[in-house]
Amino acid sequence: MNILFVIDNYENQSNGGTITTKRFKEARAARGHTVKVLTIATKNESHIYSLEEKKIPLVNGIISKQDMKFAVADKKKIREALSDIDICHLVFPFKLSRVTNEIAKSLNIPVVTSYHIMPENITYGAGVRRLSPLVNWMAYIYFDTFYKKVDNLHLLSKMSSEFAAKRYTNATRYVISNGVINDFTTIVNHPSDDKIRIISIGRYSKEKAQDITIKAIAKSKYKDRIELVLPGKGKQEKKLRKLANKYHIDVKFGFLNKQELMKALETSYMFVHSAEIEIEGMSCLEAIASGVVPIISNAKKSASRFFSIEANNSYKNRNTNDLKDKIEYWIENKQARENNLKAYKEFIKNYRFENSVDQFEEMYQDIIDRKNNLNIVD
Repeated sequence: MNILFVIDNYENQSNGGTITTKRFKEARAARGHTVKVLTIATKNESHIYSLEEKKIPLVNGIISKQDMKFAVADKKKIREALSDIDICHLVFPFKLSRVTNEIAKSLNIPVVTSYHIMPENITYGAGVRRLSPLVNWMAYIYFDTFYKKVDNLHLLSKMSSEFAAKRYTNATRYVISNGVINDFTTIVNHPSDDKIRIISIGRYSKEKAQDITIKAIAKSKYKDRIELVLPGKGKQEKKLRKLANKYHIDVKFGFLNKQELMKALETSYMFVHSAEIEIEGMSCLEAIASGVVPIISNAKKSASRFFSIEANNSYKNRNTNDLKDKIEYWIENKQARENNLKAYKEFIKNYRFENSVDQFEEMYQDIIDRKNNLNIVD
């Protein structure tokens, strides 16, 4: 099978869309498929079709803070990349994907589009939360002009599937997680006895709501025994550091690479996930796979809320008292924690990366077969 991934910024491996695209590219290549990528590129690599970065005054400065770039939709290079392709996979809903979608359709090439980001991610990322109703409205219009035209939609979670079922009714929908790689499922968790280590993974941004986690710990009677690990980076770091100092919370800040993150998960007692806006919740799945008991916000637009398997794995969004109570419950009920983790060992089997690779191949083949059957009828 010849596959083309279309993604604005493949080289920047710091957001979920780019990381998972690379993983799936490598996994499919390992299974004998030919996989190309159409993207902004600064290096010459096999099967990479290089595009220039699109310069947009003011906008580039905002999106660069979110580790994003926009590619120039060069029609000549798009056609070149689509040569001899069996299926085209679009990752983001921006200009490059829109133009590629139209060209691929004109060439009778089947296309599938992932729903990797939500309009609210743009609102929070742009730092215009006070204008969120207006910005969200504009972002939804922009997204709709694309997603209502796609034939096949890849959705990463139950939450996004429920959303798309109401809004994008014309597309054939496939719900497939990006999957947790084996590195995390093989971690042996052994929490420290000296410190109650709580970990909360994510970019330092408003939608991740790390401030709620800090404030909840500040209210706990175990406050002085707790060490909060916040792996990440982002423009909210200064505010979060100030908040931690205000409440005298022991917080470890700073970006961790994969090996460092796995080491931190090994010794963490629990994982707190306060994110309010997310499309899949991969960091939550990775923590669960690592044997760390989760406490997850029930925010309406957080995909991770579906990962709670009992009441104490969930707390009321932005309710610091409820989060504090759940943290203390797991500290005081060690046998319940062990039982909970046994249940999660079964739960996480459904999210293994290998399963997702299999499901992606089934999705691709189904889309190709339906396209071929449609051509025969025509």
